[in-house]
Amino acid sequence: LLQVEPMYSLEAMDQQFIFQHGDEIDQVLWKKFWQMNQRYHTICLPCIQRRTKREQNELIEDNVSSDEPGLLAKEGKLNQTNIAILKQWYETAKTRKVIQKDS
Repeated sequence: LLQVEPMYSLEAMDQQFIFQHGDEIDQVLWKKFWQMNQRYHTICLPCIQRRTKREQNELIEDNVSSDEPGLLAKEGKLNQTNIAILKQWYETAKTRKVIQKDS
């Protein structure tokens, strides 16, 4: 299976649009801008799974190494609530792993 993804995030496109056209809200102008500047690529399901797994591992490694927000949080993909939940899950998983080793 293949999935089509935009190459540029909505936020990046919005910033570029504002840079070029100011804060003007013009749907026709935005649509033309999008069509001229946005590019797409296809990605296969195994590649999506590898990317997701890599991002999860980076997040876990980053949160293990410090109390600072993780890689995804720095990119704005996670809010503080998400980070707190992930930390709790991680600590629970570590506890379970220790208990399993002791059994």
